[in-house]
Amino acid sequence: MIIRFLAPFAEELGAGECSIELQRPKTLEELLGLLADRHAGFRKYISRGDRDNNYRHSFVCIRGGRMLKLQDTVENDDTIEIIAPIMGG
Repeated sequence: MIIRFLAPFAEELGAGECSIELQRPKTLEELLGLLADRHAGFRKYISRGDRDNNYRHSFVCIRGGRMLKLQDTVENDDTIEIIAPIMGG
């Protein structure tokens, strides 16, 4: 799986993307936990409280042009983009 970090996350984490090998499909929430374990700078974006509400306010995850929900399943061949909730141009 490829995870792409867009601004401001790429600058803060020091990487524009990373790869994670999933042994089985996971929920987006599980994937975000793995990312928090691998990238300490990402932990602050994941709240222990109202996860779904905090997720949509801190960042969103996009797969194939569609915003993912925490309960959505992701697989090893997916490419996920993590972006700020409001980006325009």
